[in-house]
Amino acid sequence: MRRGAGDEPAVFYTQNSTTGFNVVQWGLGSDLIAPGDYDGDGVQELAVYRPSNGTWYVYSIQSGTFAAYQWGIATDVPVPLDYDGDGRTELAVWRPQTGEWFIFSLSTGTYVAYPWGLPTDIPAAGDYDGDGRVDVAVWRPSNGTWYVYFSSTQTSAALQWGEATDVPVPGDYDGDGRTDLAIWRPATGVWWVFDLSTGTFVPYQWGQDGDQPVPGDYNEDGRTDLGIWRPSSAEWFVYFPHSNTWVRHAIGHPGVTPLGPTR
Repeated sequence: MRRGAGDEPAVFYTQNSTTGFNVVQWGLGSDLIAPGDYDGDGVQELAVYRPSNGTWYVYSIQSGTFAAYQWGIATDVPVPLDYDGDGRTELAVWRPQTGEWFIFSLSTGTYVAYPWGLPTDIPAAGDYDGDGRVDVAVWRPSNGTWYVYFSSTQTSAALQWGEATDVPVPGDYDGDGRTDLAIWRPATGVWWVFDLSTGTFVPYQWGQDGDQPVPGDYNEDGRTDLGIWRPSSAEWFVYFPHSNTWVRHAIGHPGVTPLGPTR
């Protein structure tokens, strides 16, 4: 997670199993968080996207080095993930006004563009077909429908799952290597997870109105866990469905932007 506002310095608070908590200043409060494994070393780098100049600033905690890449414009939404399956996070943006995705590969120095989505959609990329490459996808609140373009077959699908006031939280909740359709319903605090492999769904009660969902693989078992950040008390609550256990962490302050493990 990070603190900061406007042009004030931003601070990342991170936790790992070996060194405990780290505090690293990186970026400005007006930047957008965009972490990922940009160098393919298996470790996430701290990264931000600066809308004012369309530039990504990537910092490696391990090596203490940083890089800057220009990719995008002020109104773009950063959606960094591994779209080509090379083990490295790509620079990627979704452009709401035109409904286009622009993905730049740091490995090859090439880019691809996909016209996919409408201005009112929410980007929801994930590996829905399980081929090891992230698929471009959007969730459309107006009709509760997911529109997914599968990289393995270059075909698309429209899948209805959710309501207008839901929050999309896609992830691999069952560990089968495929991203599941999932939404979190703020009014009830219920997660609804739909497994594309089996056509079945599971509801989970976790959270309350006012919380912010932050799904991710918190215990590194290959399955997405149910995480929420509670701004009112500056607490994290993470539920592990497969062991039916949960943990609570008090880290951060009200007003921070929560950042769970990158999918």
